[in-house]
Amino acid sequence: MSGYKPQDRLFLWFLGQPDRPRLVGDLEAVRTSRGVSLRYDDAWLRDGFALSEDLPLLPQVFLPPQRDTAAGAVDVDNTDDHEKNHVLLADSTLDNAMSMSTLFSLKADDAAVEVRSVCKVVEGWKHHFRRCKVTAHDIELLAEQIDRPFLRDQRTAF
Repeated sequence: MSGYKPQDRLFLWFLGQPDRPRLVGDLEAVRTSRGVSLRYDDAWLRDGFALSEDLPLLPQVFLPPQRDTAAGAVDVDNTDDHEKNHVLLADSTLDNAMSMSTLFSLKADDAAVEVRSVCKVVEGWKHHFRRCKVTAHDIELLAEQIDRPFLRDQRTAF
């Protein structure tokens, strides 16, 4: 019987239609930086979409920008080096979220109401964080992500 052997490769799937999952690409451990790289699958390159502004739809390997991170919008939720690690897309779109509404037994109109409600809450995040005594420096750092055009424009357009 062979012992446990950690895997360095995971597959990233798009579940826009859960009954027809689509392979987005490969995620691989980059041991030198303890990070995760992404390479889009050829089929995804032909008819998929860029996962985020920093992961354009190109046939290349996207490397993590620094140690203990993942490439672009890909973020590892559980970093304890077990195969149970979950992979999340940090830069999903509101349209993608709406496409999943039936998984939560929501009709499109009801899902839109929920999304608008969440957008309204997110717009007040700075005020809430200040009330919770988060430092101005940390709020500024978070604002670089939460209020960047890719996300802010989606909230205001919805």
